[in-house]
Amino acid sequence: MQFGRWGWGLAIVGCFLSGCSDDAATASATDSSSGGGSDTGTSTSGATTTTSAGDETTSPTSGVSATGSTGSTGGTSSDETSSTGPINTTGSESTGPAPTCGDGVIDPDEACDDGPNNADDGPCTTQCQLAVCGDGLVGPGEACDDANQVDDDECTNNCALASCGDGIKQPAEACDDGNADDTDACLATCVAASCGDGVVQAGVEACDDGNADDGDDCTGCQVAVCDDGVKNGGETDIDCGGDCPGCGVDLACNGHPDCGGGLLCNNNLCSFPCRARRSRRRSPTSPAARSRSTSTPTAPRRRCSSTASRPRSAAAGPG
Repeated sequence: MQFGRWGWGLAIVGCFLSGCSDDAATASATDSSSGGGSDTGTSTSGATTTTSAGDETTSPTSGVSATGSTGSTGGTSSDETSSTGPINTTGSESTGPAPTCGDGVIDPDEACDDGPNNADDGPCTTQCQLAVCGDGLVGPGEACDDANQVDDDECTNNCALASCGDGIKQPAEACDDGNADDTDACLATCVAASCGDGVVQAGVEACDDGNADDGDDCTGCQVAVCDDGVKNGGETDIDCGGDCPGCGVDLACNGHPDCGGGLLCNNNLCSFPCRARRSRRRSPTSPAARSRSTSTPTAPRRRCSSTASRPRSAAAGPG
């Protein structure tokens, strides 16, 4: 036992004197294990604990004994590590800057990349996405883009400004049929067709002179006729005169042809003809007087009545 302790001490001194050469340490360890006889134990590096019958113990992890000596089983300390440089744990080495939108290279999360030409009003946005209607950016071919699906606001779902004739009825429009045909139910101005708008609506109106005068040739957007109950066209009174049948008693007229039933136009009213009466001078009693005188009728005297129940003959004899 005494010999073993002296052996360890000499080994330690030798390590300091000789630079801790591995041969001296190995020789001292061999000497120590062969001289004691009573020391029984195994020294291992790592997690093995050396069991000794004496007072000596070895550290479980480093193989260092209680007296400070270091055991070695293969000439290499368990605490020693060899490093030749940084260890690449990813399996690949980076060769440049990280990919980014605007570098001109289309990366997996990009739909496009025009590099410095990326623009929010161009075909490839600054987010490296293709410009589309509804993205909120006014891109090529778009007049507007409000990024919503409301079709009757100021910007349609086609990214076009709302206008009359686009086929989409806006709040300020009465209609919008998307055409320029003024003869249908919706005018090209997006106003509903109506009588008096000056446009003849096909299949509905016969005429439309754009005024509210029912006394002309177009009444209620229908051509004036002789039985429409309205004095219109060339009529002198309601449904008579002009090109219509003659008017009756006391109805308006402009001339004799406007009156019917043998009536004559007198003071712009149709009335019965006047009764003409002839008067003759009586012949004198003497023959000479009779020879000197001739029977000459006097001027007719007109007696007219517009309220007579029936017309009187104009060829009445002398009274």
